[in-house]
Amino acid sequence: MPGRGTRGCQVAAAEVEKVRGELARYLEFAALTEQIVEVNDAICEARPAASARGGQAPDPEGQERGSARHSRPTRPPR
Repeated sequence: MPGRGTRGCQVAAAEVEKVRGELARYLEFAALTEQIVEVNDAICEARPAASARGGQAPDPEGQERGSARHSRPTRPPR
């Protein structure tokens, strides 16, 4: 309904410090998350593009990797 806005939430006096602590921890979490994103962006920019490396990176052991073939599970005898 237009014009109604949102309803607020009353916090008991004893809960105020708890809520303030939770908000402080959230703000710390948000700041750390932003730092992680910045580091990740810097790593991605410093890494050469896949096309510059000729596609995928070679397997360090020199073996090609592919889909592993798995045998079907056997059913127990009836």
